[in-house]
Amino acid sequence: GKVSFSAWAPPALTEGFNIALESITEVGNPNVEGLPEGPNFFDFGDSEQAMAILRKIGFEDANSIELSEMKWKNLQNGAMLYDVLLNGTSRTREVLLGQTPEETTAIKSLMIQK
Repeated sequence: GKVSFSAWAPPALTEGFNIALESITEVGNPNVEGLPEGPNFFDFGDSEQAMAILRKIGFEDANSIELSEMKWKNLQNGAMLYDVLLNGTSRTREVLLGQTPEETTAIKSLMIQK
């Protein structure tokens, strides 16, 4: 069989996620109460790890194409990035929604600064 998928590169290679996750860690709460434990959603962004998992489940001729030049050119500022992550992601959305009002304000402010 064949499978095709895309995955987020790790935060160090994904500027938008790096800004957001650093901001949440610095001035917010990355461990939101009630959010179930989940897998690292950047795991498949590591080509070697993704290929090892695919081979382990039977995809013998697995290969990967890394598109590392993704730029979020249409985002004008950190406030827009916050809105994109709030409205266009699942787990990050829940982390953002789980912040106190004070933490939310601080996160947005820091994202704008970065």
